[in-house]
Amino acid sequence: MTTDDGSYTYTDDDYVLYITSGGTYTITMNTTLGITSTERDRIKVTSDDDVTITIVDLDITCDSASPFEIDCDGDVTVKLKGTNTLTSSGSDYAGLQKTSVDTNKLSITSADGDGETTGALTATGGTNGAGIGGSYAMKSNAHYIYIYGGTITANGGSGGAAGIGGGYYYGGEFIYIYGGNITATGGAASPTASKGGAGIGGGSDRNGGGGGRYIYIYGGTINATGNGGAAGIGFGYY
Repeated sequence: MTTDDGSYTYTDDDYVLYITSGGTYTITMNTTLGITSTERDRIKVTSDDDVTITIVDLDITCDSASPFEIDCDGDVTVKLKGTNTLTSSGSDYAGLQKTSVDTNKLSITSADGDGETTGALTATGGTNGAGIGGSYAMKSNAHYIYIYGGTITANGGSGGAAGIGGGYYYGGEFIYIYGGNITATGGAASPTASKGGAGIGGGSDRNGGGGGRYIYIYGGTINATGNGGAAGIGFGYY
């Protein structure tokens, strides 16, 4: 990883790369050592200040956490370069997880600029976890997600999580899309969730449906598919 002006720590006890201060970062796999993927390491942003991170050909799979978690007060911009894959293979976590629920923003765009489709991200949630957005484990909604560019495939986990938005039981609102090529698919039902999640918006909720209001589309090419009766864009099924 390289940084222009920020600070970070890496801990061997939990194999987490913590982004602890505002700044500009670039994260890629250590190909000089022949490492092209990992099932151990993960990324967590905890900075109180704004952060810009360019991810380059990342391939991270985690079975007991999110491979890329945002839990901070600052705005986070993720720029895409190359082909990136973030997969939660266990239960309850998102592929690219926005744990913080206040008005801080998660923005995603191409490293070549807003409106460009270069730079790819495939984000897949584990059971009950959104592809991009919320997780059932953190018991929180996922709000204020902005997409400006890149080619993005977001797959909600089984149990009724949204592709982009809320995990099972929780909502995904205040989602803004200005550009990019986006495919978002809600997660299918499971024994714990008899209904499915929205492509973009809310996760399923047997007691009322995950909220999927305030979703604004200003540009881009979008293919959003709900599962188990959920909306392509909007509420999870209930």
